[in-house]
Amino acid sequence: EQVPASFHEDMIRWAMECFCNLTFNKHLGFLESPGYNSTSEPSRIISSLITAHKYMNRSESVAILLIPFARKLFEACDVLDGVIGRYVRQARTKITARSSFHRETDLS
Repeated sequence: EQVPASFHEDMIRWAMECFCNLTFNKHLGFLESPGYNSTSEPSRIISSLITAHKYMNRSESVAILLIPFARKLFEACDVLDGVIGRYVRQARTKITARSSFHRETDLS
């Protein structure tokens, strides 16, 4: 039997939901209806992952800066960096706050 046309994207959505849940302890909604809206953050992440993967596969690592579609690759990576970086900063802030709280209670 054939798989649906959206199978690859659905697998990436499932993988990213699991990754974000484990890494950031945060549910981002990759598999929920609003997450399929093309302007939603989950859809932007998925689109950027697919675009980055596509253009990375088309290029040689040495000549990546010389290829005509490098701009699209870099744009996709910028989206990923911005969104994932925000969640990393939020997680770091929570860990720092938790550590400070535990140090204060240990000193009491």
